[in-house]
Amino acid sequence: MKKKSDMDLMKNFAFHLQNAINKAAEENGGNNQKLLLMHAAVLLKASVELYTIAFEEDDAIESILYSAIESIPYVRDNNIKIPKGSDISNNSLH
Repeated sequence: MKKKSDMDLMKNFAFHLQNAINKAAEENGGNNQKLLLMHAAVLLKASVELYTIAFEEDDAIESILYSAIESIPYVRDNNIKIPKGSDISNNSLH
């Protein structure tokens, strides 16, 4: 059996995470902006918690978060545009 690459593992995890987020959104009335922001907050908190487990030094975590901050314009340009207050229940969060 061929070992999955790190990229394959990451894509698989992202796929399952996306499905879980979409399922939770459907169960709670659709992907409205408030729900989207709550999901983002939970994911950000979980990410920071995982980073604190993986890295002993805050500098490593801060570097990762700084890199994420610098990527915001690129991510924004490649994301779907959602008008404020819109119901996005038919759209993927990717």
